Amino acid sequence: MNKTLLFFLTLLSTLAITSCGNSTPNVTPSLPISEFSYTFETDQEGWSSSFLGYSAANKEAFDFQSSLESIPDLATKGLLLSANNPNAQLVMYAQKQLTGLVANQDYNLLYRVGLASNLSSENTCEGFQGKRTELKISASLQEPTKVLEENLNILDLGTGPFQRIGAVGHKGRNCEDSNYAINQLSNLKAPFNAPVQIKSDAQGTIWAVVVLDSSYIGQSIFYIDSIDITATPIE
Repeated sequence: MNKTLLFFLTLLSTLAITSCGNSTPNVTPSLPISEFSYTFETDQEGWSSSFLGYSAANKEAFDFQSSLESIPDLATKGLLLSANNPNAQLVMYAQKQLTGLVANQDYNLLYRVGLASNLSSENTCEGFQGKRTELKISASLQEPTKVLEENLNILDLGTGPFQRIGAVGHKGRNCEDSNYAINQLSNLKAPFNAPVQIKSDAQGTIWAVVVLDSSYIGQSIFYIDSIDITATPIE
């Protein structure tokens, strides 16, 4: 073989091997999962709260209260949500803006809420308060606002409806048991095993909303012991 041709073939082979060995694959890293955790031990950690279901004429009858308080029977604190329910349409809620997300990104949201009450979910309990009060969750791009509809104040999210994740009462609990205990509720527990889906705004923010919806006529007293939210990007 011609020596000149052999030299060029050897050079081309060497360059090809060197090029392959030093090549850098174009890998796009996965988007980060964001974790938000709140325990309410020292303050309300940016969560605000209010109530709905009233008209201008009967607002005062609800006697809504919200503050950071020690949870009875437990060595911990929580966000107190308390009100009367004269018309069986009480809704109490807490909301917070979550920041630091990827801008304009679709997310699946997993909520885990520790809710303290002294209620049972058994149908044999008088008034069925633990069964008639449900924990619901949602998310919004805009700050949730109250609007008047059919003479009652409701919450406008600008997105889809609230998602039910369970009754607040403790399963199998004796109706006469008056001690407070924490019920862990999540939207990844059957049968309510669907994540909340939402797209973040241009600043990488969304509003998280936790709701207590009650048809029980009487006084309701609850403590939110913890809220954990996992925001997983949909790629």
